[in-house]
Amino acid sequence: MPAVLSRLRTDGVSSDLQLPVDTVLDLRIFARRAQCYGNVERQFPFKLRDRVHAEAHYGQAFAHAGYLHDDLTHCSSAVRLASDPLLLALAQAYLQGAPVYRGLSLRWSFATASRDAKSAIDLESLGDRPVDYAGVTFVFNLTDVRDPNDALVFVAKSHRRMCPSQAEFPAQALLALRHTPALRPLTGDAGAGFVIDALGMSWTQRPTERDRLILLLSYALNDYGIWEAF
Repeated sequence: MPAVLSRLRTDGVSSDLQLPVDTVLDLRIFARRAQCYGNVERQFPFKLRDRVHAEAHYGQAFAHAGYLHDDLTHCSSAVRLASDPLLLALAQAYLQGAPVYRGLSLRWSFATASRDAKSAIDLESLGDRPVDYAGVTFVFNLTDVRDPNDALVFVAKSHRRMCPSQAEFPAQALLALRHTPALRPLTGDAGAGFVIDALGMSWTQRPTERDRLILLLSYALNDYGIWEAF
C-alpha cells in the first residue's frame, strides 16, 4: 500500500489494484442479468441481451448504459467491495480521515466502429462541489481494456491544479491534452484496478474494439450524500 499511496499523492492516480477472479465474474453476471438504462436515462430500461431490440424500440443508439445504485446493493460482490478493508484503509490514509461512502456506479461504454474528436470524449464533470471537497474514486475494469485509446484517461498531477468550485473541464482543454505525457490511460485486463483523486481531470473514451464495463467506487472526507442514482 505505501507505493500505491505515494503515487496517488504525487500523480493523483495509482494502479496495482486487482479484483479476485470470482468478484469480476459475479459482477459481470449481475451486469448481464440486471436491468440497465440506455445512455444512463431512466426512460430507456433494458436487459443487456436485448440491446439491439431496445435501441430499435426506443429509437435510440446507446453509447452508454448504467445500473441503478439501489439495484447494485443487491449484488453481494459490490456490497463487499464497498466495505473492503484494504480499500477503506487506502482511502483513509490518503484523505487523512475516516472515508465516507459516496456510492457505486457500474457502467457500460458500447464500442463504435469509428469516432471523431467530439465523440471520443465524454467529460467527467466535477459538478458544483463544496469548497472543502476531498475524495477518491476506485476504478475497476470488468472487461479487458488493452488499447489506450479505448480506456478511461486521467491527467497526472491535475489534482493539484483543480479546485472543487470548478464546474467542468472545457472540451478544448481536454483535446489539447490528449497527446501529452501526463495522460494515464487506465488499461488492463478484467479485474485491473486504479485509484484516482476525485478532483483530478479525467474522461472516458468510447471504445472501438469491444464494449467496456467498469465499476466506480467513491469515498469522500465528508458526508455529501450518495454520489449519484446510477
